[in-house]
Amino acid sequence: MDLTVTNNQFWFMLIGSALFMLIMVLILAAMTWIVSKNKESRYAAEYQRAVLSSMRESYEPQIAKLNREMTATPERWRDANHLLIAAQNAKSQDSAERLQPPNEFLRSFNLGTRDLVMDDTLIFVLTPFAEEERDAFDTIKDVCTNAGFRCLRGDEDNATGDILGHIVRLMVKARIVIANVETRNPNVFYELGIAHALGKQTILISRSLDAVPFDVQTRRILRWQNTPDLRDSLKDALLRTVAATPLG
Repeated sequence: MDLTVTNNQFWFMLIGSALFMLIMVLILAAMTWIVSKNKESRYAAEYQRAVLSSMRESYEPQIAKLNREMTATPERWRDANHLLIAAQNAKSQDSAERLQPPNEFLRSFNLGTRDLVMDDTLIFVLTPFAEEERDAFDTIKDVCTNAGFRCLRGDEDNATGDILGHIVRLMVKARIVIANVETRNPNVFYELGIAHALGKQTILISRSLDAVPFDVQTRRILRWQNTPDLRDSLKDALLRTVAATPLG
């Protein structure tokens, strides 16, 4: 009885060993086949690169010769590049059309092409020209200058002739418009309406909301009590507005 069990175990071990060896042989064969295919693939890739390199070396001189012949004269150059020239002309025409004043109101001020291009460094200030508002303007100008901007108001920059045309021209060019709306000055509000119609980014400032008309109160207004307060608040507001204003 014990001998029979021992023989069965022997055969089981023998069959198991045979199966294990067969599996190992199959794995080795599969690995050998994979390595062989990888070698063939690398060889084929290297061969293809060599063929393409040879073709390029052969064709490039011929292409260069044809290009020289096609552009030997101005007439041939225009014939060979007529599509590029047409596209460039169309682009220039589109740019010129975009730089035309968009409405009759702006056209009435005889704005030139250069007037319609935004100056990324210009900030225009709408403020009463009264002496009591001078400190506020000086503070605004100092903050803008320290931030690297050029800051102007309507009675500066050698204004001549029609003052409204001068102000509109500066507003069109300005990247940002700052308006002191505290005194309900009608000129400031008229100019602010133009700035809004132009789609300009605006910063409104006032010491108190009591002096500001109701319809303007719906917009964010920078309130201040003294010039140091205005300086600190305007720095933050200017930074946020610059970040939200695309370059021209």
